[in-house]
Amino acid sequence: MSLKTAGADIDRFPNGIKAGDAVICKVRQVEKNNLDGLEPESEVGPCQLA
Repeated sequence: MSLKTAGADIDRFPNGIKAGDAVICKVRQVEKNNLDGLEPESEVGPCQLA
């Protein structure tokens, strides 16, 4: 399995964060349809200040 780049939507971050803040985000892979032959999708968030 290869790693892919993914990002979180802005609404998945806590209020009040600013550039340079460290955050921790939950990342999970979701296989919505096992029969389509596509790789699982990555979902990022929610995130919290580290």
